[in-house]
Amino acid sequence: MSNKLHEESEISINLSTDHTLVVTDNSGTRKMLLIEAQYTIGREADNTVRLNSDFVSRYHAVLRKVHHRDRPAGLFHS
Repeated sequence: MSNKLHEESEISINLSTDHTLVVTDNSGTRKMLLIEAQYTIGREADNTVRLNSDFVSRYHAVLRKVHHRDRPAGLFHS
Protein backbone atom coordinates (compact mmCIF):
# COMPACT_ATOMS: atom_id res chain seq x y z
CA MET A 1 0.00 0.00 0.00
CA SER A 2 1.37 3.41 -0.95
CA ASN A 3 1.89 6.16 1.63
CA LYS A 4 1.92 8.88 -1.06
CA LEU A 5 0.05 12.03 -0.08
CA HIS A 6 -2.61 13.22 -2.48
CA GLU A 7 -2.69 16.83 -3.66
CA GLU A 8 -5.86 18.84 -3.45
CA SER A 9 -7.08 21.94 -5.24
CA GLU A 10 -9.90 24.07 -3.98
CA ILE A 11 -11.81 26.95 -5.50
CA SER A 12 -14.38 29.03 -3.66
CA ILE A 13 -16.31 32.10 -4.76
CA ASN A 14 -17.59 34.89 -2.56
CA LEU A 15 -20.94 35.95 -4.07
CA SER A 16 -20.96 39.54 -2.84
CA THR A 17 -21.06 42.43 -5.30
CA ASP A 18 -17.25 42.20 -5.45
CA HIS A 19 -16.73 38.71 -6.83
CA THR A 20 -13.56 37.13 -5.44
CA LEU A 21 -12.08 33.81 -6.47
CA VAL A 22 -10.02 32.06 -3.79
CA VAL A 23 -7.70 29.38 -5.19
CA THR A 24 -5.79 26.86 -3.09
CA ASP A 25 -3.41 24.50 -4.88
CA ASN A 26 0.15 23.17 -4.51
CA SER A 27 1.45 26.75 -4.83
CA GLY A 28 -0.56 28.00 -1.85
CA THR A 29 -3.65 30.17 -1.54
CA ARG A 30 -4.34 33.29 -3.58
CA LYS A 31 -7.29 35.61 -4.17
CA MET A 32 -8.38 37.08 -7.49
CA LEU A 33 -10.92 39.85 -7.96
CA LEU A 34 -13.20 38.73 -10.79
CA ILE A 35 -13.68 41.69 -13.14
CA GLU A 36 -13.64 40.02 -16.57
CA ALA A 37 -16.66 38.35 -18.19
CA GLN A 38 -14.93 34.97 -18.53
CA TYR A 39 -12.05 33.00 -16.99
CA THR A 40 -10.49 29.73 -18.06
CA ILE A 41 -9.19 27.39 -15.35
CA GLY A 42 -6.62 24.62 -15.67
CA ARG A 43 -2.96 23.54 -15.59
CA GLU A 44 -1.85 25.01 -18.96
CA ALA A 45 -0.02 28.36 -18.91
CA ASP A 46 -2.52 30.06 -21.25
CA ASN A 47 -5.42 29.72 -18.77
CA THR A 48 -6.59 32.84 -16.98
CA VAL A 49 -6.45 30.94 -13.68
CA ARG A 50 -3.56 28.47 -13.71
CA LEU A 51 -3.72 25.68 -11.14
CA ASN A 52 -0.67 23.80 -9.92
CA SER A 53 -2.16 20.34 -9.37
CA ASP A 54 -1.95 16.95 -11.06
CA PHE A 55 -5.63 16.43 -10.25
CA VAL A 56 -6.80 19.23 -12.57
CA SER A 57 -7.10 18.97 -16.36
CA ARG A 58 -4.99 21.13 -18.66
CA TYR A 59 -8.22 22.93 -19.63
CA HIS A 60 -10.45 22.14 -16.67
CA ALA A 61 -13.30 24.67 -16.61
CA VAL A 62 -14.66 27.97 -17.86
CA LEU A 63 -16.14 30.46 -15.42
CA ARG A 64 -18.57 32.93 -17.06
CA LYS A 65 -20.32 35.96 -15.67
CA VAL A 66 -24.05 35.84 -16.28
CA HIS A 67 -26.51 38.61 -15.57
CA HIS A 68 -29.47 37.93 -13.31
CA ARG A 69 -32.36 40.25 -12.50
CA ASP A 70 -31.90 39.75 -8.73
CA ARG A 71 -28.14 40.45 -8.82
CA PRO A 72 -27.18 43.61 -10.72
CA ALA A 73 -23.47 42.76 -10.43
CA GLY A 74 -24.13 39.39 -12.09
CA LEU A 75 -23.25 35.83 -11.08
CA PHE A 76 -20.44 33.54 -12.16
CA HIS A 77 -21.32 30.11 -13.53
CA SER A 78 -19.07 27.27 -14.67
